[in-house]
Amino acid sequence: MVGENAFKTRLFLLKIQKVTNLNSLIYFLKKIPFIGKKIPDRLYKLYSIKAILFYVQLVISSCLKVLLKFVWFGACLGIVSLVPLSHILSLKGEKANWYAAVICWFLLVVLIKGGTSGLFYRVSFRDKNMHQLYNFPKKDLVLSTVVSNILGNSFSYLPAFIVGGLFLGHVVALPIFLLFGYVFFHLIGYLGNYLFCKYQVKTTLKIVIAVILELIFLVLILLIATKGQFLLDNSFVLLLSALVLLVGTAISSFFWLKSLANERYIFELYRVNPLEVEQVEQSAKQSSVLEGVNLLKSLTVEEEHLHEKATGSAYLNLLLFTRYRKQLSKLLRFRLLLIVGTGSAIILASFFINAFKIKHLSELYSIFPAVIFLMYLLSFGKKIVQICFVNCDVAMLYYPFYRKEKVILSGYKFRLKETLKYNTIMTTALFLMFVLFTIAHSQLFEWSFFCILALLLVSLSLLLSFHELFIYYLLQPFTSDMEQKNPLYSLASGTFYFIIYLNIRLHITGWLYPVVFSLFALFYVLIGLVLIRKFAPKTFKIK
Repeated sequence: MVGENAFKTRLFLLKIQKVTNLNSLIYFLKKIPFIGKKIPDRLYKLYSIKAILFYVQLVISSCLKVLLKFVWFGACLGIVSLVPLSHILSLKGEKANWYAAVICWFLLVVLIKGGTSGLFYRVSFRDKNMHQLYNFPKKDLVLSTVVSNILGNSFSYLPAFIVGGLFLGHVVALPIFLLFGYVFFHLIGYLGNYLFCKYQVKTTLKIVIAVILELIFLVLILLIATKGQFLLDNSFVLLLSALVLLVGTAISSFFWLKSLANERYIFELYRVNPLEVEQVEQSAKQSSVLEGVNLLKSLTVEEEHLHEKATGSAYLNLLLFTRYRKQLSKLLRFRLLLIVGTGSAIILASFFINAFKIKHLSELYSIFPAVIFLMYLLSFGKKIVQICFVNCDVAMLYYPFYRKEKVILSGYKFRLKETLKYNTIMTTALFLMFVLFTIAHSQLFEWSFFCILALLLVSLSLLLSFHELFIYYLLQPFTSDMEQKNPLYSLASGTFYFIIYLNIRLHITGWLYPVVFSLFALFYVLIGLVLIRKFAPKTFKIK
């Protein structure tokens, strides 16, 4: 009954999460020019189709989860092949590595990962929000989370357990032993968590106790594992051990379920967990606006006489880039040092190391794809987009005057010009390094090569300066709380990166590739400018 209620609660929460994601996708699809107008609002009301899609996605995610468990076992086999664990444990025979892999998995996944996750368990921020929105009983949320995590993960491992049992000749006994071992040690972790909360153990002391307990269990398991081949080779011993673990699981389950009646324990589980806060902060470091936030923290305001240079919205953009000039210049100097330093090292190496010697001009053309990828990594486009949103647009887009067509287009032109300035300085430095290289090797000097190189670098500067601002103004993916909510923005960024990355795989020997790439880049920028002028005033708004 307990497991059934926990399963229903978790299933309901998953439905809410998936349907919300689907509704968000429909919302952003409706925002796409041309396509969005053809997507009817009734899609939001197709509850039966959403339910079917939910179960299809649930089946797919479950299958992927099972495959991931095989990956864990494969990783353990890989570790065993690198570390002579079978030799350390005196395991012999053709199946020695398989025995060692099972022991390695038990130590890493069951003991360390499983026990630790239970010891430091707290209710997640998402589940707290569900409690507030849908008024779920706190106890039910805790129960559904723990039961679904333990049972869901343990049964996902079952196919891998069976495969391991087939290889070791214990297709029934070994899976049962590993299954109950997984559940038992996880429950022990949750029981330890209850005791920590009951006696209000501080976080530092919790970590110390957890490390000591893990080491004790680790030593005991390794001592038993020295007899591992005998234990794993004997089905009777495996089943007897599984029976002991089953009894331990039943006792642990009883005491842990009893602990849920303690309101103080439930209250402690809902308190802010320092480890969880740290994880949230680490995930925030991967935010799409992180660099803009970091630059904001390092901002130093200098007095500038800007009132004589611009007014209105132009003043805002001029003020923004003036205040960030010091930080952007510092980033530019670092990139220039990287380009000049690397280029100089390659020029010097070309005199002494055969791998860097270039005898034909076609070999220089073959470097162009790497140049494109390097400039993509060094481009200022994404950084300037983040600076603009974090320090200006997130606040100003609430004002009607800032959303006027004239203001949006003038702001876009100013930002494009500033981005192009920084990127052009880098491509100029790169051009000069090519000049120095060909001067050092005079047989490679040809004016036609420099004309093609100049065309490529100019078009590349335009493309990289334009692209990030282009998708930012058309898709504007960020919300007022600095989160990225538009999946189309991620898709556009990922596709652009994939295309740039594919260039590295090309083997170029002539002038045709850089010319075609340059023409494509210029055409993309030209078409994009037309789209910006037509649609940006409608799409550039706060989410």
